[in-house]
Amino acid sequence: MAGAGLAGRDAVLASRDDRSRLEPLTRKRWGLERLALGERVCYLWCPDGVLKSPLMKEVGRAVGDAITSRNWSTIQKLHGLVQAD
Repeated sequence: MAGAGLAGRDAVLASRDDRSRLEPLTRKRWGLERLALGERVCYLWCPDGVLKSPLMKEVGRAVGDAITSRNWSTIQKLHGLVQAD
């Protein structure tokens, strides 16, 4: 899922507890959309875009402001900035 372009989103979770709020969503069927969880990140595939995505909407309901999502290119750029210090 990572590196999937505009349809792929990588979302950094504010805490490990937020992961447990998202786990029930992994058991639902989302049509063409997909959700996978890491320790402090979730990976979303929303081929029709995130603005109209039922999955993204449910993720937002589950964790609220405890998440920030970016495409993989932006995550890599942010990582590079952090590593430069």
